[in-house]
Formats: sequence, structure tokens, C-alpha cells
Amino acid sequence: MNARLRLLRAQDFLIHHFQERIQSITLDADRPMVRVLFQKGCILYIRYNDYGHYSYQINFSQMPDDWVRFDDYDATWPVSTNPHHLHYHGQQNVKDSPMGGNPDEDIPFLIKFLKKELL
Repeated sequence: MNARLRLLRAQDFLIHHFQERIQSITLDADRPMVRVLFQKGCILYIRYNDYGHYSYQINFSQMPDDWVRFDDYDATWPVSTNPHHLHYHGQQNVKDSPMGGNPDEDIPFLIKFLKKELL
């Protein structure tokens, strides 16, 4: 599945679960990225590329390091799920990640994470 199709799949999951909590969704016309602005002010960025890489970043506020990101863009972190990892509020505390880049598996987990941590 190419990056654009994975984005559309992820977007469908989010709309289904958070339709009344989403203020806006923007699908970038040039890059495979979707931006979801929730009514509470946090922003979710979902990015995929055609090489199989992904990132899911949640900005909780405008404060520095007030975000988390699941990704696989760099394999330098000493975690058992390498290259998949979780940056928690900046890069000071990197953890194992349950994500793998497949929206059918990742987005349901991301929805649970959002409900627990944010909404």
C-alpha cells in the first residue's frame, strides 16, 4: 500500500472514532501527511512515505518538548523494537514502540493512546 493510501486509511479510522472531537483535518496536497486538529487544541501529524517509513506525532501544546512521536526513521536508539521507537516529550526518553507502519494495526493502538493520554 503506498503512502497516500495508508494516509487515507488512517484518516478514515480517526474520523470514525473522533468525528465529534476533531476541529479540522488537513491532507497535505504535496506530501503524504495528514494534520488533525482536535477541539482541545492538540495536533496529530501522521506521515508515511513510499519507502515504508512512518511517524505519528502528537503535539499536546505549544510548549517546548510537549509532544510524543512514534516513528522508524532512525535506527540509532537502543530499544528492542528497533527501528520502531517512541520519543516521549522530546528525545530524552526513547522507549520501545508497538507501531510498525501499518495503519490497520497502528491506528487502533494510536486511538487507544489518544483516548488515554489526551481525550
